[in-house]
Amino acid sequence: MLAAVIDGLEQRLVALGVQAVALVDAGKFKDAEALVQRVRNWNEDAGLLIAMALAKGNMGDKAQALYLAKRAFLRASEYTDVAQEYLDAAWKFGTSEDAARAAREVVASPAGGRVTDAFFRRACGMAVEKTKFFAALAINDVALAKFPTNSDLLCGKGSVLLTMGDPEGAVECARDALARFAHPSMGLHALMAAVSNYACEDPAEVFAAHRACGEAIEKVRAHTPVPPRDPDPDRPLRIGFISGDFYDHAVVRFLSAFLTHRDRTRCSVVCFMTIRVADDTTKWIRGMVDGYHHVETLGGVPAALDLIRRENIDVLIDLAGLLPGQSLEVTAMRAAPVQMTMIGYPATCGISPMDVRVVDSLTDPPGAEAFATERLARLDPCFLCYTPRPDAPPVEARPPGGPVVFGSFNSMQKHTMRTLRLWARVLESAPGSRLLIKNRMVLDADARAVLVKRITDAGIPIDRCDLTEFIMNKAGHLGAYARVDIALDTFPYHGTTTTCEALYMGVPVVSRVGRTHAARVGLSLLTSVGLADLACDSDDAFVEAAASLAQDSSRRAHLRGTLRDQMLASPLCDGPDHTRRLESLIRSEWRRVCGAK
Repeated sequence: MLAAVIDGLEQRLVALGVQAVALVDAGKFKDAEALVQRVRNWNEDAGLLIAMALAKGNMGDKAQALYLAKRAFLRASEYTDVAQEYLDAAWKFGTSEDAARAAREVVASPAGGRVTDAFFRRACGMAVEKTKFFAALAINDVALAKFPTNSDLLCGKGSVLLTMGDPEGAVECARDALARFAHPSMGLHALMAAVSNYACEDPAEVFAAHRACGEAIEKVRAHTPVPPRDPDPDRPLRIGFISGDFYDHAVVRFLSAFLTHRDRTRCSVVCFMTIRVADDTTKWIRGMVDGYHHVETLGGVPAALDLIRRENIDVLIDLAGLLPGQSLEVTAMRAAPVQMTMIGYPATCGISPMDVRVVDSLTDPPGAEAFATERLARLDPCFLCYTPRPDAPPVEARPPGGPVVFGSFNSMQKHTMRTLRLWARVLESAPGSRLLIKNRMVLDADARAVLVKRITDAGIPIDRCDLTEFIMNKAGHLGAYARVDIALDTFPYHGTTTTCEALYMGVPVVSRVGRTHAARVGLSLLTSVGLADLACDSDDAFVEAAASLAQDSSRRAHLRGTLRDQMLASPLCDGPDHTRRLESLIRSEWRRVCGAK
């Protein structure tokens, strides 16, 4: 009887702890605190201690939150779930040192013997999601000390470095990881391939990383031929798009033209979404296509592959390349007779079953075939077609008399030291000018500290910089271009959507052209809108073009007033023409597989 009573009390405490945590998750922190405090001796139960720690931390009492979380851990350290809550609280409410200390305590605790690498990967992943980068790195270092041969943890460290805006550090991490293992995992190869886009200027080096990754994928995902079900070269085609970006994502801005203007009598379209995300844009896409599937719910790559084959897809078009998701593993197993890749990834996929990659003659001039496993199909004059957002605000004139403001709204990963040093030269050549960097990462103290150090190390006076946080509202994001006179492109990984958005908002973009596809997209975009003179083939030319434009207020004012219309009338925004050219390309690839001339 006594045992049953005790068991009943324990179950009640557990239920109260769950209820209190639910209140915290709902943002009702004071209610959670009150619920816990109604329980006599609440500070003796690990679950209630954790609930109170979360409530206190979210109300701003971080020191008390850390104390309570650690007390919960000490009372129930044999339970890995409580250890996880302690570690989570340490990075949420403490410093990176607190996170590292908590990780070491977890490893040394009675639960430490049962703690897995997945435990630490989850903690690191959550810390990165909340932009607690230093905490993530500190936890990862402790995890690597416990699991020194775990390649997933090394991948995680490289990914954190890239996300926090240290692409050079990410490349160094990836190279070190590859050197440590005689048989590197697919994940390590994928990391090296991904980071090479951001920090490597040599196309041969970028290609080698992607081919090695492709070979690793093909070892795991063997492919078999998929002959045409009906090899009629002129019949209507069933086209599939596979991606994780069928929502309000940049990729949709470059896919919309085809979905809108395609000849529905000549093709049907089916979309295969690789992640569980949906919004109003998803709803619009579903209304524009003939079939839509969430393949992440099917239970893995083989099931997704089977679905695509059952849908009788003739031409499968990948929009993601090596970006996270199942799409490349599916195409590596050969899901359709013709497989193409375009829009979403700036390099070769590296796998032999990918037949075609859509580029143009500026992004991939003659000779670029040496750096691709796919056949390059050049969709001239530009491989992209941009559809502006319908809610974009009008272009605002810049007020006269103020300093010239250079700007970059590109992702943190693209801000290499190479880029920042180039921008330092631009500021030096344009006395009185300022630099505005807008990025979601500056919201977090860790990321902001990294960016500030990199800026100053590059020779840019921090007092000439404005660091502006990310704006979630898309119209507000575009409206921020009202503060910018000239956009500076990143190098060697150019902006794409950011360049199109800047141009649409009347802001000219100066781009440094390199030798990789990622470093030549700016050339293609600027040439398409009649601004080829702002695509520069040397550092000196880049600095000269930016400084000259800064001094030419008449040209800037003219571009501010005319660039939107100029862009809309250009090949970059000609949806019907681009769609006809893409349809023709797809048809020619289909005819090729059918053996027709």
